[in-house]
Amino acid sequence: MIDFKMAEAAARNGFNDFVQGASNIVLEEIVISDDNSRYEVTFSYDVDRTPSPISGTRTRTPLFELATVLGKRKEYKTFLVSSKDGSLKGFKRYKGQ
Repeated sequence: MIDFKMAEAAARNGFNDFVQGASNIVLEEIVISDDNSRYEVTFSYDVDRTPSPISGTRTRTPLFELATVLGKRKEYKTFLVSSKDGSLKGFKRYKGQ
């Protein structure tokens, strides 16, 4: 059986393989399932989906500035890791409590 640190490392490898364009990646929680069969490892991260100006000379309108602010947001993903061998079983969007 693997421990929490090994589960976090396996989940982070999966995160790096499947999540592109993330920054400020933070480990939020690790829990083991009631039947001890898997770890659920949750990461938060920032996603920048701000619009890019068509050209560098384009005027930045108030609407563009608002879209820039709203385009940055924090997302969460939970990775499922086998407690037996540390294999990645999948991931899902974190839904909170």
